[in-house]
Amino acid sequence: MKIMRDIFDLILNTILGVRFRYKNKITFGEGTKFLNSFALISKSLQNNVVIGNDCLLGAKLIAEGSNSYFIFGDRVYIGNSKLICRVGIEFESDILVAWGVTFYDHDSHSLDYT
Repeated sequence: MKIMRDIFDLILNTILGVRFRYKNKITFGEGTKFLNSFALISKSLQNNVVIGNDCLLGAKLIAEGSNSYFIFGDRVYIGNSKLICRVGIEFESDILVAWGVTFYDHDSHSLDYT
């Protein structure tokens, strides 16, 4: 299922482009670019994603709450990572996040990782 979702997102991002696909859900500044791995997974999130200028994003934004929000300052780079949000996640300006990182704003993940 996860692989199918990733392939689906990649195809839609390639064909439609991220800016067109999420035009009613995100606000972004000048010079911001999206990698094809970028995805926004939410059923009700509307205009609660604000992205600054000159950013490069390839992250998967997963909104678990109806009022979840994501805010990115200027010159933020996030590779193919995950941001899982129930309330809100904010990154100020000049942030670099490598590939494969996962951010949570809550602690509902399992502590038993075996």
